[in-house]
This record gives sequence, structure tokens and C-alpha cells, in this order.
Amino acid sequence: MTADPYAPPQARLDRTALDQELPQGIRWMVMSGVAAAAITCAINIYGLMGAIVVIRNVGARLQPVYLAYDLCHMLVVAGLAYGTYRGSRTCAVLAFVTSILTHGIGIMLSRGAMAIAWVLAVALIGGYLIGMIGTLRWHAWRASRAASTAA
Repeated sequence: MTADPYAPPQARLDRTALDQELPQGIRWMVMSGVAAAAITCAINIYGLMGAIVVIRNVGARLQPVYLAYDLCHMLVVAGLAYGTYRGSRTCAVLAFVTSILTHGIGIMLSRGAMAIAWVLAVALIGGYLIGMIGTLRWHAWRASRAASTAA
């Protein structure tokens, strides 16, 4: 007998999920989704700072609602980005759906008033879409790799 059957299992903690032998194309796709989420969080931080300034100077009544929304949205997006980075298909799909809801509604509400907002929203939705596709390909790649080593 070579191993102690009563020894506790040992986890390998030296590698993250993306550090495994992942093809560069899939890694780029997953990181595109994470980058889109980072840009969304940066935009939300900018909105938070603007809302705090308006509350201090003007005392607007609805600004605390926007402040709470931006904070919650930023936390959700950051969590979904971390989940996407770790390889969660559910987080990638939810991040894409969330981006369609938030940025798509923003496009509809702006009605063409700001062309840069349209370009940014379409770019972010595209980044989330590429991240979602990359995460799905990552799992397909892992399944094909497991099938080839099992055979």
C-alpha cells in the first residue's frame, strides 16, 4: 500500500482557474467579459461620486435612490465578473443579461441624445457577449479534454 487511506485530501492551491493550460483565444474571450465588467464598475463609481456631490450641494430628493442603485449594481457586476473569471457559466450569462438590461434600457432612454453613450453601451454589451461565449467555450474545451484523456 503506497498511500495512507486515512490521510486528509490535499488541495492544489498554486493555480487559479485561468492559469491552467487554457488556449489563449479562450482566455482572451473570458478576460474581455471581465474587462467589460471592470469598465462598468468604473462608470458606476463615477456615478456614485457625482451623486454624492449633488446630494451635498443641491440636496436632491431622488439622488439617494440613484446612489443606492449604483452601489448595488456595482457590487453585483463585480461579483459576476469574479464568477466569470473563475469560469462560472451562470455568472457569465447573468452578466450578459444584466448588461443588456442596464445598458439597453440606457440606450432606449437616451433616444440618441448622446452618441458616445450608444457606442459605449454597444461596446460593453459586446464585451459581455464575448466573455459569455468564452466561458461556454472554456467548458466545452474542458469537457473535450476530459473525454480525450478518459478514452
